[in-house]
Amino acid sequence: KRTPPAHAAIILSMESLFAAIGGILILHEPLTVSIAVGGSLMLGGVMLSQLRFKKIWLNQKKRTS
Repeated sequence: KRTPPAHAAIILSMESLFAAIGGILILHEPLTVSIAVGGSLMLGGVMLSQLRFKKIWLNQKKRTS
């Protein structure tokens, strides 16, 4: 209820990464280079979007104060 839509979308976009990690840990699937690179790119993109989101939010908050 209290989660902003942007945060919910970011969490849901990580679903495939969690599935890949679960497959590796639970089903003992091999960790291939493409899975590792893809997971790293997804994680990096989420981290980057959060940093920019916070920066924009802080700038808007300063303007309104």
